[in-house]
Parts: sequence; C-alpha cells; structure tokens
Amino acid sequence: MPEMVLTPHKSTRRPRSSMRKDRV
Repeated sequence: MPEMVLTPHKSTRRPRSSMRKDRV
C-alpha cells in the first residue's frame, strides 16, 4: 500500500476509489 503512504492523510480517509480519481 505504498500509494496510501504517498497520498496525504486526508486522502487516506476517503474511499480507495476516490484516491484513484485523485491520482488520475
């Protein structure tokens, strides 16, 4: 789960699908 570590803590709170949208 390195992606979660790279993303801010706020992003971790959101669902995984949301995280993917943020990355795109």
